[in-house]
Amino acid sequence: MSAEKNGKVNIEELAPLLVKEPLFMFLCPQQERREGFIKKYLGHFIPKNQKHGVVSVSDGGIVSMLYNPDEFNFRISGKKSFSLKHSRYAVNVLDHESIVNDVVNIVVPDTFEKRVLNLFITRDCSDEEITSVIEGYKKMADEQGFVLVYETLSKRLVPIFERLGFETGYARNIMNTRFFQTVMTYNI
Repeated sequence: MSAEKNGKVNIEELAPLLVKEPLFMFLCPQQERREGFIKKYLGHFIPKNQKHGVVSVSDGGIVSMLYNPDEFNFRISGKKSFSLKHSRYAVNVLDHESIVNDVVNIVVPDTFEKRVLNLFITRDCSDEEITSVIEGYKKMADEQGFVLVYETLSKRLVPIFERLGFETGYARNIMNTRFFQTVMTYNI
C-alpha cells in the first residue's frame, strides 16, 4: 500500500470512475453533476486527510482515507474548501459526517482509540485487491492498538469485511433513503 501513487492522487482521472460509488450517489443525487461534485469532494478531503490522517491509492485504484474522528474537524473549511463549501450538496456532506461521527461514538466506547476508514472503489476492482488494502489497515490497527471502523452505504463490501474479522455494530437505512448504512469494527 503506497501513501500516494506517483506522489499525487489524480482526481481528474479518478472522479469519472466513482460516479456509481454509493456515497457519492447519496451525497449528490443528480448524476449529471456528480463527477464535478466528486472532484470538489476529493479535492477538499484528500489534502485534509493527508494532513491529519492517512491517504493511500492502491495499484488497482482504490483510494482509502484513514482518520481519527476525535481529531478531525467536521466542517468544510481550509485549503481547497471553497468550491465544496458553496456546492448545493455541502449540507449533505455535513449531515453525513455528523451521522458517521455520532454512530462511531455510540459503537466504539470513548476509552478506545479509533480510526475511521473510507474506501472509494471503482466497480472493476477485484476482491483480492480490496482484501489486500483492508489487510494493510488491519495490520496497522493491530500494531498501533486502535479500533478500525469502516462505514459504508453499500452492502457490496460487507461480506469481505466480515470474512476479514470485522463485526457489524450498526446497520440501517440512512435518512429514509434507499441507501443502507453499515458501520463495522475490527480490533474492539
